Amino acid sequence: MNKFLSRYFLSLQSLSFHALMTMMFISVIFSSCDEVKDAPLLFEATSNTNPEYIHLNYQPDELGITIFPKESRYSIYSYTYIDGDLELTCTNCDNLEYSTDFSFSIIKDNVGEAISATGEEVGVSVKNTDHKTLRIHFATLSDEQLPLGFLGARATIKVYGRVGGKDVTTSISIYRSNQRFSND
Repeated sequence: MNKFLSRYFLSLQSLSFHALMTMMFISVIFSSCDEVKDAPLLFEATSNTNPEYIHLNYQPDELGITIFPKESRYSIYSYTYIDGDLELTCTNCDNLEYSTDFSFSIIKDNVGEAISATGEEVGVSVKNTDHKTLRIHFATLSDEQLPLGFLGARATIKVYGRVGGKDVTTSISIYRSNQRFSND
């Protein structure tokens, strides 16, 4: 009987140890899930000629569960038919470069589709004004300039710079639609 109790307590200790180790491992994973990583390049809107229709949004990506840090992102929303300029100045770097990618979202035969576009077709142009500042211009678009089934236009600006001696990249997503943005 003594031998049986001894084995029983050893197995309980072993089980408790494994349960404790498992709980510690899970808590480390979930604590890293809550870590929100700032975008590598940080921007501030220094000028907006049409703030009623052009909005900059910096959003920490806190949705979903992952064991990797979540990366924050920048988004710009613009009412399609309105023009204006938005200037973004990098607050933590000195020399910016960028590349762009443009597309339309359309409905064709009741199916959503993304089609490639040019900056002129989307009505978005980007200019590096002083190695720290990007000027994003939104041109006025008319219904005749938009593809059949138009839902929205999208541009992605990949911005490259150096922060603390490291080369880093931040993506800025631009969305244009014929629906007005609401602050509600």
